[in-house]
Amino acid sequence: MARLTKKKDEKIKTKYEDRKDIKPLSFYIAIVPRGEGNSIAKLFNSLGSVITFSHIGLGTASKDVYDILGIENNKKDIVFTLCRKEDLPLYKVELEAYFKMDESSKGIGFSIDLSSISSITSYRIFSKM
Repeated sequence: MARLTKKKDEKIKTKYEDRKDIKPLSFYIAIVPRGEGNSIAKLFNSLGSVITFSHIGLGTASKDVYDILGIENNKKDIVFTLCRKEDLPLYKVELEAYFKMDESSKGIGFSIDLSSISSITSYRIFSKM
């Protein structure tokens, strides 16, 4: 009985981060014209993102600002995805290629580095590890 307890205790003492390489994660956000959010979400999923969702957005600037910037429509889709930081260049290149396919398709993408996640289980789910 003592042997079983000892093995169990040894397993608990070896932390996940000591057994696996923990890679930084980033939150990547793309703001695109209304109706293109699903296409961008599919693009992110094809790149290996575990979690992607989109939400509708509405710009709040005045008409004068829209006229100066050449923006015709303030209705947007906001696409959120969680990815490995090392994969960000790929996401940027693919999003830029998507925008170049169609001149009427314009948007912006940016990332936010994550400094912590609540648990190892969450990290494993988000990073596919």
